[in-house]
Amino acid sequence: MRDDKLRERIARLVLLVLGEQRVAEEWDSLQQIEVVLAVEDEYGVTIPESDIPNLRTVDDLATYLEGVRAAR
Repeated sequence: MRDDKLRERIARLVLLVLGEQRVAEEWDSLQQIEVVLAVEDEYGVTIPESDIPNLRTVDDLATYLEGVRAAR
């Protein structure tokens, strides 16, 4: 199930961390780490290092967090 509110919250978080121009783009590796750390803090999750390379957009993160929620 697609959670648009989750995507909106992640987009706002990315906006705070990277700025407006980066919300709709893929991020470089440093930006990716900054966003992942912010998401971990915001949602109280730990994202394994092996999963981070696949999390390069708002949609990637939202899909990942939806999977984490479903697994709980």
